[in-house]
Amino acid sequence: MSTVLTKISSATSGLNEAFTSLLKGFEVSKDPAADQSVEIAELRRQIGSIDADIMLVNKRLEESQDGAAAVEALRAELAQVKEQARASNAASLKVAEELRAEQAAHHRSEEKIAEMAGELKNATDRYVLLEKENKASSAELDKALNAAKEMRTEIWGMREELQQPDKIVAGGSYLLRTKFLDPKYAPLAGRWSPADAYADLVNSTADAVKFFEGQGDKEVEKLFWSQFSSSTRPLPLKEKVAAVAELHRLSGLAMRSVVDHLWLKGPKPDSYFGLVQQFLGAVSRIDAMRRLACIEGARMALARIKAYWTDMEATIIATQDPAGGQYPAEHYLGQVIEGARLIEAQCSKNVLFE
Repeated sequence: MSTVLTKISSATSGLNEAFTSLLKGFEVSKDPAADQSVEIAELRRQIGSIDADIMLVNKRLEESQDGAAAVEALRAELAQVKEQARASNAASLKVAEELRAEQAAHHRSEEKIAEMAGELKNATDRYVLLEKENKASSAELDKALNAAKEMRTEIWGMREELQQPDKIVAGGSYLLRTKFLDPKYAPLAGRWSPADAYADLVNSTADAVKFFEGQGDKEVEKLFWSQFSSSTRPLPLKEKVAAVAELHRLSGLAMRSVVDHLWLKGPKPDSYFGLVQQFLGAVSRIDAMRRLACIEGARMALARIKAYWTDMEATIIATQDPAGGQYPAEHYLGQVIEGARLIEAQCSKNVLFE
């Protein structure tokens, strides 16, 4: 821009010199009157042309000065845009790598679909040809038609198998059916949308990070869950599977702990499904143990009374209030609490009575 300004200034100086030269020539040529008038007219024409050029140069000089400020502003904006583009480009490259990895898994199946689509077209063309020419028997026509129907069904199944993982990952409804090429599983083609709130991995991962954050001896667990909660993009399928697998393991450990405490004896479930089924009976098992613990304590207390008073009838003591002015049994609860604690220590644990 400074070079342009220098050139414009130089042009202006040249015009001024030309104007001065013309004035000197006008002063010298004073001889004949006719020549003077011609020369004066010519000089006026040249002076007018020079004035116009000077005005044009001044206008362009002002425009170039305004343009210099605009160019500098544009340069600053261009530098800022370049910096933003550099940061966006790095993020885009990372996302592109992840997308390429996921698309590679679908590429093979898409090629298979394309191949099967070609086979379907060939089968359909064959059926149309046989029908037009009417040269084949009815059996051959039926065979070609059945082959086309089977191929169409197989393509539909392949497409569903490709679409179902995306629907599951997106958290929407999906099909219970996973085998689309076997008609036996057709009744499972209804939509399924799990209502379990714990299937929401966003909440589960956030709860896990919060739980392990303050535990100094759980650095591995804290690091594992942090890789899912800090993501600013939707989790890909492989990361969601890893998170679900870890939740599956933790829930299995929790259920196993409860089952081992409630069922001290007897066979233990050797599968996750069997563990879930036994865990579902934990509430009724706890209720039964609470009732039976009360029975065991009462049995030991009545046996102690029987040892001192052999004529005592346990059913009468348990159901009837004392005769006369004696106090009811509830009156003595505070006095017998210490003895009840001693009897509790003598009771058998986890005894189930028929």
